[in-house]
Amino acid sequence: MLILERELFEQCLDYLRQYQPSSLPIYYLIYGICNKNHPWNGSEFVVDQWPNPKAIVCRPIASLKNAHRRDPSVRQICYTVTVWSCDPEKLEQLLSKPNILPWNREIMFHGVSCPGDRNAVENVCLREGELDVAAGNGCEQDCCDVMELRPETLRLCSLDVPVGFTVGCLLPCHAAQITKQWAFGGNESTKHFLEFVLNPDELGFPSAAVFDSSGKAVSYILFEAEGNMAMGYTDKEYRGRGFFRIVNYVLAKQLFDSGRRNTYVQIAPGNNASRSTYISLGAVDIPDWKQHWVLYRGRKDKSDRSFVPVTFNYLNEGFTK
Repeated sequence: MLILERELFEQCLDYLRQYQPSSLPIYYLIYGICNKNHPWNGSEFVVDQWPNPKAIVCRPIASLKNAHRRDPSVRQICYTVTVWSCDPEKLEQLLSKPNILPWNREIMFHGVSCPGDRNAVENVCLREGELDVAAGNGCEQDCCDVMELRPETLRLCSLDVPVGFTVGCLLPCHAAQITKQWAFGGNESTKHFLEFVLNPDELGFPSAAVFDSSGKAVSYILFEAEGNMAMGYTDKEYRGRGFFRIVNYVLAKQLFDSGRRNTYVQIAPGNNASRSTYISLGAVDIPDWKQHWVLYRGRKDKSDRSFVPVTFNYLNEGFTK
């Protein structure tokens, strides 16, 4: 097991550019730390070899677990890792090595490329659980399409909103609302995570929202450390009024003004309204890149090596086993 040293980060960024767009999540996690540009600190990068790694796992630094007021290993709902490979077999081998991941707890594999990396991740999860039931077999029906936005193709968007509405950014006080509205099952960890990333005195990650006269966010989108825009939502009674287009434009503009050369969004199967919004902003499909979130259900007792595969059910807006 090799942990990438800080002085090699820039060299790794140069290497990962040739594998974009599929390397973007790992690329931007490293980029954020190198450039102090919305970093997710407390991460380390495990590689299968150096130089020219074929597989990379971004995981929380275990030694920092008790060094903060919150557990930095938890993002959104549980312990979260991001993986990338140009050779899924190498990724599977890396994940199978001892002490790479804590298989005795829940693990969210964030934005896994389909089908290759997803197959590798699910194969290891299934072996850890000694389960005979496949966790989806990397099928693309439940994978998200990915669309890319660039500053040179971003289309101008009017920020005019009706009287009584305002455009601004989200704050920690909105964490409970976002947690409740998140389509994929937010919990108390989600709320704490959002309070942390939206706090300007902590991470202060970029976001954009349209607020009604009471200060409630009726449409919003957030930035994630992997370089994408996510967790977007618009109240049903305010859909079709262009609010979602406004918040996406505002957030994308913030990211580009900070020096980022692109950002990307995931489109859940069947979400034609979101797709139309992003097309109107100048986003383009990345046809050979799809993403999926794999949730490994760990057990407290490692001797009980069971694994309950859980996959996001985008159409039902929840989890399904």
